Amino acid sequence: MTQDTEWARMRAELDIANLVHACAQATDQRKEAAFAHCYTEDGEFHRSGKVFRGSTEIAHSLRERKASLQRRHVFTNLQVQLQSADQAQGQCYCLVYDKEEAAEAGLPPILADIQDAYQRVNGQWKIQRRVVRRSFI
Repeated sequence: MTQDTEWARMRAELDIANLVHACAQATDQRKEAAFAHCYTEDGEFHRSGKVFRGSTEIAHSLRERKASLQRRHVFTNLQVQLQSADQAQGQCYCLVYDKEEAAEAGLPPILADIQDAYQRVNGQWKIQRRVVRRSFI
């Protein structure tokens, strides 16, 4: 592997990690447009037995959360496998912390396994497909 190839791999992994974190921030802050922007135009988001397809459905998926529920996503153990210069696969864990606004304490955390497919579009990495599976509640 040449030094240029290694730098390109490391840059792709960093860009994808930043994408995963930006997606979490947009989700937690209920920023629909920013959340949808993390996905390709024909992206898919699989969660809780539902599939959201395309930017509009993915953006509107955030509306399913109760308005009074505060939520934080913590992504960890991200592993990225580059398939080509413009395709990658990834998996990680996600801890989800919920708290009702009026409650003093939060709800028990949820652990989910995340499986992603990434595609580079116009030089920017996007989530092409995300599958969320709860592991522990």
